[in-house]
Amino acid sequence: MATDAEVTAAVSLKADIASPTFTGTVALPTTSISGKISQSSTITAPATTGNRTINTPTGTVNFAIGAEVIVVTNSLATANSLVFGTVRTDGTNGAIWTIVPAAGSFTITLAGPVEVETSVGFWVIN
Repeated sequence: MATDAEVTAAVSLKADIASPTFTGTVALPTTSISGKISQSSTITAPATTGNRTINTPTGTVNFAIGAEVIVVTNSLATANSLVFGTVRTDGTNGAIWTIVPAAGSFTITLAGPVEVETSVGFWVIN
């Protein structure tokens, strides 16, 4: 874990702390976060199913009974994004098969059609 002095030195090499236009990358050997991480999120209400436009880094979508694929239009997504997902519904046969990012969207494909409405949570990282 980097010491405070190492972090300060790394930042000082890139820009003055008071600078309003910090640009560049600070590389740390190890980053450790303890506590809560908060992100903007859009939670889709139950019974709202199918393709959605959600322009936040985290959120949920709902697959209708029998569905296998949902496209999420998301202005944060790029072809190089890492998009993580998890099935949030107990008692479903749904399992995530793939999540494929593209410019302005990503496609979530399940391993097969779901037997009950199924919520999937996602997190877009660039």
